Amino acid sequence: MKDRPIKTIQWGIIGLGKIAHKFAQDILTVPDAQLYAVASRSQNNADQRPCNDTDSESFDGVNYASALTINLTLNTDSYAKETSWEFKDSNNTILDGYSYNPSDNNKTFDYSFDVIPNECYTFTIFDSFGDGLCCANNNGEGSYELRTDNNTIITNYTGDFGSERSTTISTTTLGISNYFVTNKFSLFPNPTSADLKIKVRTINDLPDSILVFNMLGQTMISKKVSTTEDLNINTSHFSEGMYFVKIVKDNASVALPFIKK
Repeated sequence: MKDRPIKTIQWGIIGLGKIAHKFAQDILTVPDAQLYAVASRSQNNADQRPCNDTDSESFDGVNYASALTINLTLNTDSYAKETSWEFKDSNNTILDGYSYNPSDNNKTFDYSFDVIPNECYTFTIFDSFGDGLCCANNNGEGSYELRTDNNTIITNYTGDFGSERSTTISTTTLGISNYFVTNKFSLFPNPTSADLKIKVRTINDLPDSILVFNMLGQTMISKKVSTTEDLNINTSHFSEGMYFVKIVKDNASVALPFIKK
């Protein structure tokens, strides 16, 4: 029998769980296979843009790339002198801010901040007493709201937020890498015995194509995606085992594992 060249296949696993564990176990049955684990010591090392990692609001992939200005409306409580705020960029440079006086009690203030694309901003409001814009001892209740120039509400809050509250605002234009994050692709049911569906968050921005591979890297299915119907995969003729769905958009892709039972 003639020797044949060994074909190298590279796969990646993102996250932990039963599927990753089973995949790692199956690797042991492949002669000369190698399994690598890669981890990051900190979020800052893993992410080159850490300004959108944490937020008091639910970020959930939302950004405000089209915004030219961010508008703030603030209603002070009866102790305005305790209230102040800052508006910073990703370099922690304070672009705007204000501290109030007793003469500002129970008043409404409006502000507008110019913003640029591909930047992360942080708005932080402070209260020196520690009860936010709230109503201790009937001192009145204040509120504030941040919104874009087309009146999309970024956040609004009324009452007690403690000593401070921050909101991160990203004007980063979504690139193709963000496409997969924003759409949150998932497979169901998984495991499956027949039909497998690819769940996509944004149906008006479908992937270009999908491919299905087995553990040996062999292509089982390859098709272009024109409608949501193309996101359905018939696996009834597949043998039991682990497979991968490769979702392609432009020149980028992501592979999701599933089990045929």
